[in-house]
Amino acid sequence: LEGEGMFKVSHDPSRPFTVSTFAADIEVLGTEFNVMADSREGIFSTSLIEGSVRIRDISGSGTAYTLVPDQSIVLDHGRFRIEDGLDPQALYWTEGLINIAGIPFEELMRRFERAFDTDIVIDRQEMPVIECTSGEIRVSDGIGNALRILQHVADFEYVIEPGENLIIIR
Repeated sequence: LEGEGMFKVSHDPSRPFTVSTFAADIEVLGTEFNVMADSREGIFSTSLIEGSVRIRDISGSGTAYTLVPDQSIVLDHGRFRIEDGLDPQALYWTEGLINIAGIPFEELMRRFERAFDTDIVIDRQEMPVIECTSGEIRVSDGIGNALRILQHVADFEYVIEPGENLIIIR
């Protein structure tokens, strides 16, 4: 998997189900879970909603981790870290939403790139600060609408390059 996927799989020992990513293989033990794997950005996480999964590090150590419901595992500077509680960001996309609160601007632009299948270049010295405590953007309303909404809570300008699938943030 390259990207993000939500899975709901019944346990069947005669037909094992494994999700392979650049960082780990996730073996399904009967469960509902979310996987985010972006090899370009070095981002990997799995959030377990119900059931259980086994995550096997494929970097050579072969270390395996088993998650229980309401746990997440995150690749952090080349090491896996288990966190109690679900990452709320992990499930927003399944509802067609992007949460904009509490996220650094640069990270939010990476999420916009994935959600809207576009390239975003940040052409400025300082990153804008997102000044809001809650808020979501609906993906189906488009990237132009998302950027206009974001301008209400962050100071930046943007240009959409027609026909190039490119947005420049200034």
